[in-house]
Amino acid sequence: MQRGLEAGEVLTGLFQPAGADFESAGVLSWDAEQGAELRLADLSHAWPTDFDAELAVHGRLHAGVQVTLLQSRLRDLTAFNQAAKFVSDALALGAYTDSDETWEYASYCPTSLHEWYPERGFVHRSDDEHGSQRVELRQVEPKRLKVPDAAIDLQLDGDWTVNYDAKWSIETTMEFVVRPDEALTIEDYWRRFRSPLLGFTRFASNRPDDLKWEAFGTSETKRRIVVLRSPRESYERKWRLTPGRFLFRAEDIADESEVIQRWLEVWRASEPSLGLFCETIQEDSAYSPARFLTLYTAAEGYWKGTMRPGESKWKIDKLAQRADISPAVSHANKKALKLIGGLRDYHAHLTLRDNLTADEVALSTYDSTRRLHVLMQACLLRELGLESEQIESLIGRHYINWPVP
Repeated sequence: MQRGLEAGEVLTGLFQPAGADFESAGVLSWDAEQGAELRLADLSHAWPTDFDAELAVHGRLHAGVQVTLLQSRLRDLTAFNQAAKFVSDALALGAYTDSDETWEYASYCPTSLHEWYPERGFVHRSDDEHGSQRVELRQVEPKRLKVPDAAIDLQLDGDWTVNYDAKWSIETTMEFVVRPDEALTIEDYWRRFRSPLLGFTRFASNRPDDLKWEAFGTSETKRRIVVLRSPRESYERKWRLTPGRFLFRAEDIADESEVIQRWLEVWRASEPSLGLFCETIQEDSAYSPARFLTLYTAAEGYWKGTMRPGESKWKIDKLAQRADISPAVSHANKKALKLIGGLRDYHAHLTLRDNLTADEVALSTYDSTRRLHVLMQACLLRELGLESEQIESLIGRHYINWPVP
């Protein structure tokens, strides 16, 4: 049903505001940018007409599935002041729910996770008694990561299709399955795990990413929902285990549990700075003043949130000292650091400093953005426990075909 909605299918059913004693016929659709849209076909019932009110809307689809539009809002009224259309940024498939319900576990499937932590050998091909080829999925035990307030499983799954023309394809997925010490609401999962774990895959791959799905469940009652959120981008990619394609992979670190735990700690200590940093990764093809300012703000917030004893107040050269990698790798020498600071003042306050000219500063937007990005990468790799030599090696390998200016 998720795939159908995302492909543009329109579904019919009976809908009601949560807690109401009536149901109205309606038509449900989904758009990756706009979210869920419910158009009421039966206007005989008294739906809320307050544009400012948020409500959960429950639906029984004719396809046989329960759905909930979470925190939906009225969008359109008829000429007779009747509710006609509701919209929501989040749509739950599989059960009636609301924003306050807690869930024992959550499953997040980013596009790139199966490349960061590849698990091979789970596909088995053999000839049966007729000499034809058979494809199977072998069970693979999840990799259990323990963090202070939860257990996180790296869990492999897959699917395949076989056509009559003998072509076949296999789709592999890797999920973060989060099992916190106590049940959480969807929004608590979002803040504590969804955002930082998705940010981790963006940082590790150094490219845009989003979730293929997110699901929530309870073991005892067997309730399970899949949640669609907007805006959402699709980043379907072929699996290419090419050196340098990622900034780093699981094979480049000693302990996945320690690295994930360190990432969650630095994310929470400097929140929302790493979220801003990952937003600049989402804009990987744009090198604008706005992206540079977001990156600079993220770097400053990260520094302030993680300042060590003995470190002084924020300065760009202090970030370079913490990164502790050779200027031959970062290209952030004294002049480059001066340009980064000058560019920030120029774009944020329209002022010039240190005898820099407007042309000199403005023309450095691309170079300064990339150098500052590399300094942040080096600092964060150090937060994950890597040493300077390995950090320089990973950064050098990653940018070998796209040198830092």
